[in-house]
Amino acid sequence: MKRRISRKVQLLYIGLFALVIGAMLAVHYAGTVRQLEKQMIASNLNVLGQINKRIDSLLQDIDLTILNLLRTPGSASFFERPADDTPEHYLFVSELQEQLGSMLGANFNMEAVMLYAKGSDRVLTAAGYARLADAPELVRIKQMATDERIGKWIALPESRELLLVRRYPINASPSDSSGLVAVRVHSASIAAMFDDLQFSDSYNVWLVDRQGLILAHKDAGMMYRPLEGQTSWKALEDALTHTGSGYAAHGAMGGKRYVFYAHSSYSDWKLLYAVTAQQLGAATTTLRYILIGLALFMIVLAVVATRFVNSRWFAPMETLIDRLEEIAAGRSGTSEDTRNAQQSDRLGYAALHSRIAEVFHGYTDAERRLREGRPALKLQVLFEALSGARTRFDTARPLLEQAGVRLHASRYIVMTLAYDNRSSPLTGTSDLNLYLYAACNVAEELLQPYGEAMLGAAVQTSGTQAAVIVSFPAGDQAQHTALALGYARSLKACIADVFKRTASIGLGSYAASFDEISDAYRASCRMIDYKIVVGDNALITAEALGERDRHRLLAVFDAVDSLLEAVRQAHAGRMHERLEELFDLAANSQLTKDMMVQLCLQVVLKALHATREGATEQSGEPSGNDELPGELEACETLREMRLTVEAALVRLIARMEERRSRSRTGELAEAVLRHLETHYADSTLSVNQLAESYRISPNYLSTIFKEHTGRSLVDTLSQLRVEAACRLLLETPLKLNEIAGRTGYTNVSSFLRNFKKSRGMTPTEYRAIHGGQD
Repeated sequence: MKRRISRKVQLLYIGLFALVIGAMLAVHYAGTVRQLEKQMIASNLNVLGQINKRIDSLLQDIDLTILNLLRTPGSASFFERPADDTPEHYLFVSELQEQLGSMLGANFNMEAVMLYAKGSDRVLTAAGYARLADAPELVRIKQMATDERIGKWIALPESRELLLVRRYPINASPSDSSGLVAVRVHSASIAAMFDDLQFSDSYNVWLVDRQGLILAHKDAGMMYRPLEGQTSWKALEDALTHTGSGYAAHGAMGGKRYVFYAHSSYSDWKLLYAVTAQQLGAATTTLRYILIGLALFMIVLAVVATRFVNSRWFAPMETLIDRLEEIAAGRSGTSEDTRNAQQSDRLGYAALHSRIAEVFHGYTDAERRLREGRPALKLQVLFEALSGARTRFDTARPLLEQAGVRLHASRYIVMTLAYDNRSSPLTGTSDLNLYLYAACNVAEELLQPYGEAMLGAAVQTSGTQAAVIVSFPAGDQAQHTALALGYARSLKACIADVFKRTASIGLGSYAASFDEISDAYRASCRMIDYKIVVGDNALITAEALGERDRHRLLAVFDAVDSLLEAVRQAHAGRMHERLEELFDLAANSQLTKDMMVQLCLQVVLKALHATREGATEQSGEPSGNDELPGELEACETLREMRLTVEAALVRLIARMEERRSRSRTGELAEAVLRHLETHYADSTLSVNQLAESYRISPNYLSTIFKEHTGRSLVDTLSQLRVEAACRLLLETPLKLNEIAGRTGYTNVSSFLRNFKKSRGMTPTEYRAIHGGQD
């Protein structure tokens, strides 16, 4: 009866894993998923509250800006001082308009600002200044000044406007006020904040007042309309009756809708956000399915892992124990019938342990004796012959015969064998040693059919190479060489057929005596170095390589010069072509791997110096090629080496292009400055026009101009125009409007404002003070 421990353990572990995974799924389903639903409701309320605070912050920022404006002396003068048509009054109005324009430019949430003074019955905006009688479209501002019902934040459905109204003085009643400030707010700025909500496409979010009037919405057509009639109206109506923040639900099951609300104590407005039950439960439903899928996957994985562990460990152990018991029973001479009748009398685990220990101890002893025997002796003698430590055949012959190696007394050829692509991830160091050991066995097996015509032996010489020594009886050297070549081809073909891998073999020089074996071995190693040029699966001999052609080497040097010129020009395409041409010439010149590595290093070094010519960078700047020698040494093919060099040259070209780009931006800034100095009188001159002329973006033009001149483009143009106006004031009797036109100003008001800002006085005062000076 066989043991069935593995099957029991397998069923036990599968059941245990299924129980644990099922319990985990139940806990997550009952607790985590339901908790997530509550958390999502709380999360939506929190986000809605944050958006409501941001809206309040936006409105408070606008209100604070207007309060600061009302506290300035300029605004007080506008409301309290009567209006006249003197230049000083218009200059004062121009400065106040500039202040309003700066305010609008700094706060994009304000669309327009209007100041109305009751005493002068005039309205001032950033773009104009007129009597109210001349601007009938602004007559509503006068009504606001006297209407007791007007609050701080109001909405005008008829004009589709959201306004902030502040009277002057700040706490004055409508009858006691001197005027007011009205600010039109960008409703789109408020609606843009709605995109932060989790399930929002911004069409199910509303900002409403106490009467349910829509003040902000993604769809501008729905603004300033009643909320009644919208989708989820029942839930929305319920939410409007509540204060503070929270949510209201309406409907049941799949048609249930939630409306989250947040009330603002500052503006008395309410933010509403409608979500369906399907949207709210989508994330939890997805998580539930993920948990179920994960549980099923873990159960399948547990079954597969348990069966794998059982097949790899428990089942083989049972088979081994059963086999050992059978062997033990067989050695005792018991018949099969007797063994079947005595199934209960089995070996104990202690006895089996003793038997297994005896087997492993015996194997260790055998391995030690084998290591100290013939293979070790063979390895020692052949290494001594290849290294030149043993030069006499008469002393080596007895040791070789004892190791089972037969060689002739003279006429030797040494071959070096190396597997191709030894850096492949499929072959580790231990695997490669095994392949080399097997190749040595194959090499000696292939020598047997030659008999006395060619005797030899093979030995692994390093972690990547093996050597084969063949010897011949009396005969011609050419015949021996031809015989060795045929044998090398057979060896390569056999390795490819048996091991499914290619190998290259380098054939060394002919050694007439035993003491010349070391020279022949070194020559074969040099042949293997040419593998990077010849390619994989090659049989490399000195005759095949031939003498190096001097003209080909000169062509290689010329190709290096052409390559460096392409690098200097930062032409990546031409550099790629010249690099391919260089490697083709180098391959035809039969350069060794060491020579190729040195050539590549010299090319990269010269390219580095070429790219730094005329550069302002320090000589100590890191080149980024410190690891290049190691990378080139690791290459096994010319293609790998070419790609490594190409990557280094591409990095150098990129750095050179970056330096040239910085130089071009400086030239562009100088050209723009010269254009401003020449065409400052052109009233249409602007940043956008210059950017279009130079085919770049306005922001980029402004940035590079300020980086290279230290001033903004607008300030530079204004300074040039003011300097030209100063010259015309002192050198000509032209009037102010004529001078403004000749210096690029379209109206006198802008000219007066910019001149006083630059010189601290009006143009008339400047002419009076400096007109009499030489």
